[in-house]
Amino acid sequence: MENTFIAGERPEREQILALSQQLAALNKQVTELKMAVQQVSRQHKGEENKQRPEKAAPEFSHLIQHEQAEKLLARLHQLIDGCRGADVGSVLLHCVQKNYLTRRPTRKEFMSEFELLGSWASIHKYMDEGNLNALERANRICVL
Repeated sequence: MENTFIAGERPEREQILALSQQLAALNKQVTELKMAVQQVSRQHKGEENKQRPEKAAPEFSHLIQHEQAEKLLARLHQLIDGCRGADVGSVLLHCVQKNYLTRRPTRKEFMSEFELLGSWASIHKYMDEGNLNALERANRICVL
C-alpha cells in the first residue's frame, strides 16, 4: 500500500528532520568551541600566575625593631613557647606598646616563628589595646 499524505506534509517532515540534524550538528560545534575556550582560558590563567611575582612569606622577625633583635626573639620564645591565648596576646601587646614590634603580627607572621597553640582569636583578643584585661596583663610583663 502506498502512503497517502496531504499535499505539502511530506516535504515539511523532511525539512524538519533536516533542520533537526543541522541543529544537532551546530550544538555539537558549540560544545566543542566552549571546551576549546575553557582550555585556552585555563592555559592563559596558568601563564598569568607564572608572570606574577611571588610575594615573600610574611615573617615575624621583620616586625622586630630593637637593637638586640636576636636577644628579644629568644626572650619572646621563652615567654611564648608552650603558652596560648591570653598569655601570648599579652606578651605581644606589651611588645607593641614598648615599640619592640612595629605593629601587631598577623596570624601568618606569628606562625612563621612560633607554634600556634589554641586559637588565633584568643591571642588576637588580648593584643587589643581597648581590652582592659589585656592592658593589665601586658603591664605586668617584663620582656627585656
